[in-house]
Amino acid sequence: LPFFEVNAFHTRALSNVPFLALLPLVSRAQRDVWENYSVNNYERWIEESRAVLSQRNQLQSTNATTNADIAGSDEPITPFIFESRQYEGGIFSESRAADRDLYAPVWTSSPPVSMLINQDMLTPEFFGAEYQAMVKTRGTVVGPVTNITNYLHTDEEQSDLVDPRPRAILLSPVFSNISAESDIVAFVAAVLSLDEYLNNVLPDGVKGIHVVVKNTEGQSFNYCMKGNRAEFC
Repeated sequence: LPFFEVNAFHTRALSNVPFLALLPLVSRAQRDVWENYSVNNYERWIEESRAVLSQRNQLQSTNATTNADIAGSDEPITPFIFESRQYEGGIFSESRAADRDLYAPVWTSSPPVSMLINQDMLTPEFFGAEYQAMVKTRGTVVGPVTNITNYLHTDEEQSDLVDPRPRAILLSPVFSNISAESDIVAFVAAVLSLDEYLNNVLPDGVKGIHVVVKNTEGQSFNYCMKGNRAEFC
């Protein structure tokens, strides 16, 4: 996808999403071809994304999030689709994904995070249930609130993705064409903060209102409305 960061940055800015990624669906037969492709092409889009972010920061004279703010952004990619990563003795090690019919490896992301590339997210630990719901509805789904760092394997002291606010993962399908029966060939995953749905609902100056947000997973979260901003209580 050309100029991924240009489009992804605008999407994140409009929705206040701190991270999003594109995950292609790779079949068992396509696995070797995909792994070769990822190794030979990842540097191109990462360098392009970093250039876009660097130029934007210079123009805005801001400390906005760049790839350097995300742990692992300068790490080499794992050259195969993997399921999990262990950290021991200052070294990461990955376990190769088991033989399955379908994989969803992380590919392009905003901000760019090279250490996430090729991590399969179709396991029960990650997006398995959400993916099945997305395929069934052929639409966007939002998973339960979870610890985002469990998905991203980042250093909690360095990552701005660590946040006490409840956050969930959104999955949105990418189709092969615009026909009603077209195949899902990939999906976009994004990190959502629930309070973004409550911000700017009330006028500034309103106080004393509490909002309880519940989902179908039995989770509930209390927010204090302070003017036009919602704060997790």
